[in-house]
Amino acid sequence: MADDDATLLEAWRGGDAAAGSALFERHFVSVFRFFAAKLGDVAAQDLSQRTFVAVIQSRDSLREGSKFRAYLLAVARNQLLMHLRTRGRRGVDAALEESCIDELLPSPDSALAGSEQERLIVRGLRRMPLDQQILLELHYWEELSTEELGEILGVPRGTVKSRLFRARDELRSQLASLVRDPELRESSIRDLEQWVARIRAARPAG
Repeated sequence: MADDDATLLEAWRGGDAAAGSALFERHFVSVFRFFAAKLGDVAAQDLSQRTFVAVIQSRDSLREGSKFRAYLLAVARNQLLMHLRTRGRRGVDAALEESCIDELLPSPDSALAGSEQERLIVRGLRRMPLDQQILLELHYWEELSTEELGEILGVPRGTVKSRLFRARDELRSQLASLVRDPELRESSIRDLEQWVARIRAARPAG
């Protein structure tokens, strides 16, 4: 049976390099996917490496009881925001969390691959404020709990729940504006959570 994250993290902090490698290998796909959906594969590779370097440098700052994956994705989120501040269209002083990714960067080809449903979800997400896009991706694709999301965002669970509610409503609105087929539009809005769950189940594990 594979060691859990807490066991590997404790061993890594104690100087076991193999434990650190096992942690990174376990979660690499999640981190890469987080970036690729917004920036494409080339930038995702670079930012994934930067994320793991940042985690290596700050591993001792991880609070006791915190979940490693939530901490790792919090670092990834910070790396994304730093990248957009230096490379995005709206400049350093833009309110990034309130901007949508389509305003900041061109659409990566890799993000538009997949089924019609997945393309619609990706297009809808990219038209939302960045903080809402990140919240929904981490909740649905990475299956993070409200507690873990609260750790990443630095807010209480109740705040996470209300933000998720608003983000789902925003995604429904975006899908309604994107889908021409009335039947598909109504099903996408009515069955959003089941739709996203089916897409997630069809994606590679990571």
